[in-house]
Amino acid sequence: MPMPSESTRYFIRLRGQVKGPFSTSQLTRMAARGQFSPLYQVSIDQSRWTPAGDLEVVFSRKPAPPATEDSLPHAIPKEWYYNTGESQVGPVEESLIKHLIVSGMIQAKTPLWKKDLPSWLEARQFFPNAFARPRRTTVGRGVALLLVFLCLTGGLGTAAYFYFLPSAAPSANSSLIGTSSSIRTPQGVIHSTDVNDEAVNAALDDATGMLVTYLSIDLEKGDHHELWYSHGTCFVVTPDGRALTNQHVIEEFQKFENATDAGRIERLHDIFKAPVFELMKSKNETEEATIRFLTVLDSEMKQVAKVDPKLVAYFGTRHYPAELLYVSNKFDMAAVRIDRPSASAYYSLRTENTLPKLTDVLALGYPGVSQSPVTAEEVAVLQAKKSSSSIFGPESHRDSHKASAFAMTLTAGQINLVQQETGGIYNSHHTAVIRGGNSGGPLLIQNGSLAGVVYGINTVLLGGGRAGIDSPVNIAFPVGQMRDELESEAKIRNLSWR
Repeated sequence: MPMPSESTRYFIRLRGQVKGPFSTSQLTRMAARGQFSPLYQVSIDQSRWTPAGDLEVVFSRKPAPPATEDSLPHAIPKEWYYNTGESQVGPVEESLIKHLIVSGMIQAKTPLWKKDLPSWLEARQFFPNAFARPRRTTVGRGVALLLVFLCLTGGLGTAAYFYFLPSAAPSANSSLIGTSSSIRTPQGVIHSTDVNDEAVNAALDDATGMLVTYLSIDLEKGDHHELWYSHGTCFVVTPDGRALTNQHVIEEFQKFENATDAGRIERLHDIFKAPVFELMKSKNETEEATIRFLTVLDSEMKQVAKVDPKLVAYFGTRHYPAELLYVSNKFDMAAVRIDRPSASAYYSLRTENTLPKLTDVLALGYPGVSQSPVTAEEVAVLQAKKSSSSIFGPESHRDSHKASAFAMTLTAGQINLVQQETGGIYNSHHTAVIRGGNSGGPLLIQNGSLAGVVYGINTVLLGGGRAGIDSPVNIAFPVGQMRDELESEAKIRNLSWR
């Protein structure tokens, strides 16, 4: 790729979606925010596409240390090209071609070309064994388009806002997390954010969960499916498993839960139907094609016998049922009870609504970006899983995401500003990076006598292309202002305040 200049403009493409053009400085900022990665392809003219990782001005490469003769790896040649119908892609490794065949993105008649060959040939001529048996298809063209949509979005939704609650002080009989004996079964109020301590790490993991809504779908013919619908973060605040999150994290679950059996099926129908119009529009589909799709979708929906919303909390790879206890009418806050068989670590909450500027804080949560595939292999595996399932999802909602998606992330930052808005509600701006899925997670005070105390609930990320905002602004709502409501209306006992 020629050395780019700031005047060079690039189009970027991922799984058929093209955006741009962007300058190299714009792409660099997007990469820093996780909005652009080497997984993309880039092009100047939308005719010839190359891997985004070759754009060294954006993805700087550190020189590798000198290698001995024994340690030199065998170079894997990138000599394959494939034709998507819109443009040719390559060069890529043969292993990627095979993964794309498995996932169905390269089909028997897809044109391939390899270096030194005189002409393009169909994929089945290069890899006859891969197409020896016809691939089973259970859905029509219209439903296949919906599967493409789900693949592009990674599911039906991820909570897009974020909040934080203030942390509280330990009770007199609570134990200090940090001894080696507590690593296996952490209990008691958290007093530290020293993530280099295995016991503290175990306690933070045990007290911070990923709150997931999925739809349990039973079909008339007896098949069972679980459709991952949305997720956010929650954090435990009492020894008996009460936890706080955002109201918007459980909003869709609540709507399904309050609906009749027929209303739940109709809501599921609307969920599938709404984004399709945008998808069909982006693909320049005709009105006739849209009607065909809706006809197929209606036929598929007639198979649905029952839809049940499920709310579960993940702690590591294990998940537990969660019961919705309370939803605030004033704050973006809700409370749930997590049905875990044993006592857990939990957080104390800060009584004060303000913190000094530049106070060090730590954001914990499960951002959706961590669940996105990074390598070509991960893309192929997830695509294969989704292409082989029905529109109603896999048999288990866990199969919608890669195995490493259930790990908690931590980001450090500082308080920039605490202000009181109209209506008397406080909010705090901070620099600890939060993304979609961090909603409902705790913002912890990082150091000093209040280390490990929850100051706020992460809730809103301002920026992302909004006019006048060049860089993201992360916002949390202090929990101290919610104390009366939590104790008097939500009736959550045994809260620890500091």
